[in-house]
Amino acid sequence: MAQEKNITIPTYPEIDTGLLKEPEEINLIKMMVRYPEIIDGSVRTLEPHRITFYLHELSGVFHSYYNKNKVLSENKSLTSARLFLIKTIRVILENSLNILGVGAPEKM
Repeated sequence: MAQEKNITIPTYPEIDTGLLKEPEEINLIKMMVRYPEIIDGSVRTLEPHRITFYLHELSGVFHSYYNKNKVLSENKSLTSARLFLIKTIRVILENSLNILGVGAPEKM
Protein backbone atom coordinates (compact mmCIF):
# COMPACT_ATOMS: atom_id res chain seq x y z
CA MET A 1 0.00 0.00 0.00
CA ALA A 2 2.88 2.37 0.68
CA GLN A 3 4.07 1.95 -2.90
CA GLU A 4 0.58 2.68 -4.20
CA LYS A 5 0.66 5.98 -2.30
CA ASN A 6 4.19 6.76 -3.55
CA ILE A 7 5.61 6.50 -0.04
CA THR A 8 9.22 5.38 -0.08
CA ILE A 9 10.68 3.24 2.64
CA PRO A 10 13.21 5.37 4.51
CA THR A 11 16.74 4.56 5.58
CA TYR A 12 17.80 4.58 9.22
CA PRO A 13 19.17 8.16 9.27
CA GLU A 14 15.84 9.40 7.89
CA ILE A 15 13.69 8.15 10.76
CA ASP A 16 12.97 9.30 14.29
CA THR A 17 13.29 6.13 16.36
CA GLY A 18 11.83 7.97 19.35
CA LEU A 19 8.42 7.71 17.70
CA LEU A 20 8.47 3.92 18.05
CA LYS A 21 7.17 3.82 21.60
CA GLU A 22 4.14 1.55 21.53
CA PRO A 23 4.67 -1.54 23.75
CA GLU A 24 4.45 -3.80 20.68
CA GLU A 25 7.10 -1.74 18.88
CA ILE A 26 9.45 -1.93 21.86
CA ASN A 27 8.87 -5.68 22.04
CA LEU A 28 9.64 -6.07 18.32
CA ILE A 29 12.82 -4.02 18.64
CA LYS A 30 13.96 -6.10 21.62
CA MET A 31 13.31 -9.26 19.62
CA MET A 32 15.28 -7.94 16.63
CA VAL A 33 18.24 -7.11 18.88
CA ARG A 34 18.35 -10.81 19.83
CA TYR A 35 18.73 -11.90 16.18
CA PRO A 36 22.56 -12.06 16.06
CA GLU A 37 22.57 -14.02 19.33
CA ILE A 38 20.03 -16.50 17.95
CA ILE A 39 22.06 -17.05 14.77
CA ASP A 40 25.32 -17.37 16.69
CA GLY A 41 23.84 -19.83 19.19
CA SER A 42 22.28 -21.87 16.43
CA VAL A 43 25.60 -22.13 14.58
CA ARG A 44 27.70 -22.89 17.65
CA THR A 45 25.39 -25.67 18.84
CA LEU A 46 24.41 -26.95 15.39
CA GLU A 47 20.74 -26.43 16.27
CA PRO A 48 18.95 -24.79 13.34
CA HIS A 49 15.61 -25.22 15.09
CA ARG A 50 16.54 -22.22 17.27
CA ILE A 51 16.13 -20.04 14.19
CA THR A 52 12.73 -21.51 13.36
CA PHE A 53 11.51 -21.01 16.94
CA TYR A 54 12.74 -17.41 16.84
CA LEU A 55 11.04 -16.76 13.49
CA HIS A 56 7.80 -18.24 14.78
CA GLU A 57 7.90 -15.97 17.83
CA LEU A 58 8.89 -12.88 15.80
CA SER A 59 6.15 -13.52 13.26
CA GLY A 60 3.54 -13.88 15.99
CA VAL A 61 4.57 -10.65 17.70
CA PHE A 62 4.64 -8.84 14.37
CA HIS A 63 1.21 -10.17 13.43
CA SER A 64 -0.26 -8.83 16.67
CA TYR A 65 1.50 -5.49 16.17
CA TYR A 66 0.30 -5.13 12.59
CA ASN A 67 -3.30 -5.90 13.53
CA LYS A 68 -3.28 -3.33 16.34
CA ASN A 69 -1.32 -0.42 14.84
CA LYS A 70 -1.80 1.56 11.65
CA VAL A 71 1.44 1.77 9.74
CA LEU A 72 0.33 4.38 7.24
CA SER A 73 -1.01 7.46 8.99
CA GLU A 74 -1.30 11.21 8.61
CA ASN A 75 1.86 11.57 10.70
CA LYS A 76 4.58 11.19 8.05
CA SER A 77 7.37 10.81 10.60
CA LEU A 78 5.56 8.01 12.41
CA THR A 79 4.73 6.35 9.10
CA SER A 80 8.42 6.47 8.10
CA ALA A 81 9.54 5.00 11.42
CA ARG A 82 7.00 2.20 11.22
CA LEU A 83 7.84 1.43 7.59
CA PHE A 84 11.50 1.16 8.54
CA LEU A 85 10.61 -1.15 11.43
CA ILE A 86 8.68 -3.40 9.07
CA LYS A 87 11.48 -3.31 6.50
CA THR A 88 13.93 -4.43 9.18
CA ILE A 89 11.68 -7.31 10.21
CA ARG A 90 11.37 -8.32 6.57
CA VAL A 91 15.17 -8.42 6.21
CA ILE A 92 15.49 -10.62 9.31
CA LEU A 93 12.80 -12.99 8.06
CA GLU A 94 14.32 -13.17 4.58
CA ASN A 95 17.88 -13.70 5.83
CA SER A 96 16.80 -16.35 8.31
CA LEU A 97 14.83 -18.26 5.71
CA ASN A 98 17.83 -18.10 3.38
CA ILE A 99 20.06 -19.50 6.13
CA LEU A 100 17.58 -22.35 6.57
CA GLY A 101 17.39 -22.92 2.81
CA VAL A 102 13.73 -21.98 2.60
CA GLY A 103 12.32 -19.76 -0.13
CA ALA A 104 10.14 -16.80 0.82
CA PRO A 105 7.25 -15.48 -1.27
CA GLU A 106 7.33 -11.82 -2.26
CA LYS A 107 3.60 -11.45 -1.54
CA MET A 108 1.05 -13.39 0.45
